[in-house]
Amino acid sequence: MKYIERMKITEKVNSARIALLLLVLCIAIALTYSGILTEIYTSITGTMDKYRDIKEQFNHMHDNIRAADVYMSKNVSLPDNVYIWDEICLYPEDAMLFLNDLCESNGMEIKRIRFYQEPDVAGVADSLTSEIEFECTYECLLGFMDDIKNKGVNAAVGSVNAFELRGGRINAVIIVNFYSLNYN
Repeated sequence: MKYIERMKITEKVNSARIALLLLVLCIAIALTYSGILTEIYTSITGTMDKYRDIKEQFNHMHDNIRAADVYMSKNVSLPDNVYIWDEICLYPEDAMLFLNDLCESNGMEIKRIRFYQEPDVAGVADSLTSEIEFECTYECLLGFMDDIKNKGVNAAVGSVNAFELRGGRINAVIIVNFYSLNYN
């Protein structure tokens, strides 16, 4: 008798455990379908990802601060004979040196260069016009024009004529105008 009663109690406990397990499983499925479980998982892992990113950024910043002395020691001091860019058009020699430096830095060789003065109609600016012919690639030509634009010189590309040669090379003629303002 006691044995039969124990078996009934054990069956009730087992069926209660099974019912509880099924209930937990149903709740988990319901939460998964509704997206709540996914949001909880994402918020926990998202926080960890943000923590890792912040820690990595901090480590990079710390390394940069520690290496600041190395960076500072490699700074190049500017020479005292910096061009006065506003007066470059008054001296064709300086304009020629400037253009030659740009051509060399872009891997271009000047075939022909010609300078001539433009008349100052309004009395506001003097202008020196240069006509440069060289053979190069299209990428070199674009780099040259970007350098003129970005060097902080009072200069502008007036026109570009390019003729395609063989092997991806072009023959280009560029007109560059240098300006100097009259402050009188």
